[in-house]
Amino acid sequence: MEPIYQIYYLQEFVNRPPRDIRAFVVGDQVIAAIYRNQPTGDFRTNTALGGNTENCPVTVEIEELAIKAAKAIGNGVYGVDMMETEKGIVVHEVNGTVEFKNSVSVTGVDIPGKIVEFAAEVAKR
Repeated sequence: MEPIYQIYYLQEFVNRPPRDIRAFVVGDQVIAAIYRNQPTGDFRTNTALGGNTENCPVTVEIEELAIKAAKAIGNGVYGVDMMETEKGIVVHEVNGTVEFKNSVSVTGVDIPGKIVEFAAEVAKR
């Protein structure tokens, strides 16, 4: 009976470049985005696992998709992870706990400051 109680994930393989995009959504705004490049020999793009970052221009497509994905969860602060595919950009994850330490220097955006401003604004309501 042991195998019955295990969790299995089935995911569609997405043909993408060796990077993904993380868009930072604060409230109803995309304040910045980064490319997360996978390290050599690994498919993951996590910067904690050796991936590196570079600034990603926030296009209309990225902005609209990130806001739509974040609004599906609720008003707040999110990291919306996306992949570039032959059919356009797709969302693969919405994170409620957002890592941004490797993002401020490449985007030039004070991400923690924007989060604090948003939190203060929400607290006043």
